[in-house]
Amino acid sequence: MADEECQRQCKQINGEHICQERNCELGGPVMALASTGASLFAAGVFEVAGGHPVKNLAQYFGGIWKPVLGGVTGSIFDLKVFSLTPPSSYFESGVQDFECLYVAGDLESVIHEDGTAQPLQGLARVCLEVDLGPGSGKWEVIVGMEGLGPVLAVHVAGTV
Repeated sequence: MADEECQRQCKQINGEHICQERNCELGGPVMALASTGASLFAAGVFEVAGGHPVKNLAQYFGGIWKPVLGGVTGSIFDLKVFSLTPPSSYFESGVQDFECLYVAGDLESVIHEDGTAQPLQGLARVCLEVDLGPGSGKWEVIVGMEGLGPVLAVHVAGTV
């Protein structure tokens, strides 16, 4: 990773300078975090995670930062990993999965692994295979969100 992406922050305590590196793993501010099992997802304004190119969304798994497919453009306000299975009519593909990452915000598009962008607003999800590895899922958009604007937070209530 290029040195200019890390910021050194120093302060003086009892006459001694104490310095720490900031933003050295992620190349910018983090706006949202979510986790499942051994995997951590971070969203924010960055194009590098652990020295790997990403687009505002990264996954930390097995000690390595990886992109989540091709990432997203726009602002991300919230991330959630859900194990609940919503009705298939909510999503274009009808795919139901127990490990899905939901991305909410003032989104412009999701970027597929092949680099193509799909415009959307508000909310998207990617359902990942058990190993949570890159390329193991595909972006889906929620049907009926067109024209509703940004989504500030995601929440789901358990059902009996």
